[in-house]
Amino acid sequence: FNERMDVVQYWLDFHERMPAILRRRIRRHFKEAYMSRTIADDATIVDELSGMLRADTAYFIIHEKVRSNPIFRGLPGSALASIVCAVRKNLAKIDDKVVNEGEPGTSMFVIIEGQAKITSGALWVPPDISAEEAAMLKDLDEGDSWGEEVIFKLEKNYAYTITATTHMLMYELPMEAFQYQFRNMPDLMQKMFVNLISGKKIPKLTKEPTPVTSGK
Repeated sequence: FNERMDVVQYWLDFHERMPAILRRRIRRHFKEAYMSRTIADDATIVDELSGMLRADTAYFIIHEKVRSNPIFRGLPGSALASIVCAVRKNLAKIDDKVVNEGEPGTSMFVIIEGQAKITSGALWVPPDISAEEAAMLKDLDEGDSWGEEVIFKLEKNYAYTITATTHMLMYELPMEAFQYQFRNMPDLMQKMFVNLISGKKIPKLTKEPTPVTSGK
């Protein structure tokens, strides 16, 4: 990726009369194209490796914010390799709606860079978290995720709208790819489901600060 972007930068430097705004647009175009191509290359290479080599490689390829998501914590390298083969990078611009309330659920998302806001509805949460608490969550930051209920087929539709508030890079895990990769691994599917129920928390609540009163 970096080598490809260096070539683009060299070409832009050669055409120094090109307006700065056009140069930025060209860089952004190639950055998005190469980032999408890189994740596809990762999946192709990992899928063709065998045994321990596949498992060991996956740990270093999969992004830390995906690897540390509550669902995937404690998974062996073989499971991480299956996730590498299923995920894809996705980009959103400011005010882009990533998912819409009421539309069919297709994927889980993890924010790698940027922020988003829940502009309608509320995220799915496990039974031990109240709907009132879930409704208080409005802002999503790097490492936050949504759509877990979709890939485990707990819900058919998204119950919320997620809107990007900055340029945002996400990893997307499509339900069909997830189910396919783990179709013969019921024990790992069960472990991830238990992780979801026990580990999914409200990442950040938007609350008014409690006023401090002095005693008299």
